[in-house]
Amino acid sequence: MEKQTVEFRDYLLAGYPVIWVRTHEETRAIDSLSSTIKEYTTSIWDGLRGYSGALTHKSTDPLAAIEEAKKVQGTRHVFFLKDFHRYIKSIDNMRAIKNAIPDLKNTDKHLIIVSPVVEIPIEVQKDIVVYDFKLPSGDELVDLAKALIEDNQFKDCKI
Repeated sequence: MEKQTVEFRDYLLAGYPVIWVRTHEETRAIDSLSSTIKEYTTSIWDGLRGYSGALTHKSTDPLAAIEEAKKVQGTRHVFFLKDFHRYIKSIDNMRAIKNAIPDLKNTDKHLIIVSPVVEIPIEVQKDIVVYDFKLPSGDELVDLAKALIEDNQFKDCKI
């Protein structure tokens, strides 16, 4: 497990209920982070499709996304919220997150805001930890290139 994903996992295990993942690569970030937390159920929400994954509530309303996360039965659930920086400035959404934090902490559920920018309202700044998902390292890019060459059976390519 690479150092970057270990840090994210440590935030979950430490009980942070809301983690803001700063990245321009939301798909790579969600895939990479999800693969390191197999013991957690994961769901992904965006403002056009609602939830996908374990939770399939189709509401595109950001307030409903938070409320649905609270309602999910059981524990150990991670809810990735795409583009939520566009919605968190609303007093209703900010308050819903603030009100959800105790429930999230008690049930090992986590809201993960995935966004290219960090714009945390002052009211919840102390409740949200920021995690920077970094670009792939040179070694990771070489490994990716080798895998692509192998998967596509290019015989005469050299890296």
